[in-house]
Amino acid sequence: MRVCGLVAVAALSLSVAEAFSANQKLSTRTSSLATQLNVAADLTKLDQIGLDFGDEEESIVAAKGSQNAWEVHKFGGASLATAELYQTVGDLLIAEASGTRKANNEGKGAVPTMAIVSARGGMTDLLVKVVDSALVDLEAAEAVLTEAVNGQIDILKALAPPEITDPIEANIRNDANDILLLVQSLKMINTVPSVTMEVVTGYGEIWSAQTLNAYLKTKEGFPCEWIDARPILRVKSDSSGLGEKGEASTGGVVPLWEETTACLSNWWNTVGKDSGMHDCDYQSGVSPIVVVTGFVACTIDGVPTTLKRSGSDYSATIFAKLTGASRVTMWKNTDGVYTADPRRVPEAFSIASLKYDEALELAYFGAQVLRKCRNDCVIVPFVNNFMSSNCFFTFLSMTPILPTK
Repeated sequence: MRVCGLVAVAALSLSVAEAFSANQKLSTRTSSLATQLNVAADLTKLDQIGLDFGDEEESIVAAKGSQNAWEVHKFGGASLATAELYQTVGDLLIAEASGTRKANNEGKGAVPTMAIVSARGGMTDLLVKVVDSALVDLEAAEAVLTEAVNGQIDILKALAPPEITDPIEANIRNDANDILLLVQSLKMINTVPSVTMEVVTGYGEIWSAQTLNAYLKTKEGFPCEWIDARPILRVKSDSSGLGEKGEASTGGVVPLWEETTACLSNWWNTVGKDSGMHDCDYQSGVSPIVVVTGFVACTIDGVPTTLKRSGSDYSATIFAKLTGASRVTMWKNTDGVYTADPRRVPEAFSIASLKYDEALELAYFGAQVLRKCRNDCVIVPFVNNFMSSNCFFTFLSMTPILPTK
């Protein structure tokens, strides 16, 4: 069976090698849709960088002692809206890292695991409101920011003991002070520079990654750490601002592969090594779990930026490529592709299968649960109910369609 490159509904899984096929050709009309898995770059250059890791340095692509490649999991804000959901996601990551959920993994041991996280549900909108409110009333902006911060800290404290959460709470409150200092001038200049909006909204992912990592630190046997992607992921961006809510706006953002690879390698051989990630006993079920902020990045000059709306999906595919991952899974709280928005059309029902051109047409007209696939595939979704008894997640698999005659 040929695994194909569609990123999609609920818990979707795909082969990264196929997703980033250098030979894949897309029409001009759909090129912006293809950016998230194509990553709008010549990805073959990454394999030609040839970084010298020396005698002591190790490549993150080939984690020492592991018989499995990395696997990357992406969780959106709806999957991280409450303390219970953070806990469920953390438990899922531990199970995935252990290798017990992986098919055909007998004798291969644990799996190096990376999680790309969005801000908790509703956080980005609150931070946008902080910036917009500061244009009119700084006290109102401070009140919204306090609501956002306290909500995140309440979740944090429900997940881990004070010895873990106290330093993170201090980080979050310091970040909030920085945000207030940043937005104080907006009323005076009567406008919001795009970089201001991107800096402020990016804190949602920063806080979310630390929160999930705090829960993971309460579990023994899995070295874990979080990555602030801002100093790691270097990009060139031809667009400014966040883009419209509900739309994928990542088309003008291109990763700078060589610089990003060097930064990630440095992290792996410093923070990762100090966290015990180089010495995992994979055959005993121990592997690293790395939590990475989605959405955020920086320019080559170090200016904070974002991958725009729906950018965390983009982050997942980028880091999957950087780690040489065999699979990227994107978890969403929906049970499939529907005939219409079930929140607005009660009669809507999920679709059992879609062909490439049908899926691409839906994505072109704004179906955010779809990204793209190759034109020799049919999509076959099936249900995983891992979150709760009434919240179903769909795993999306692909199989070849019969050739037409």
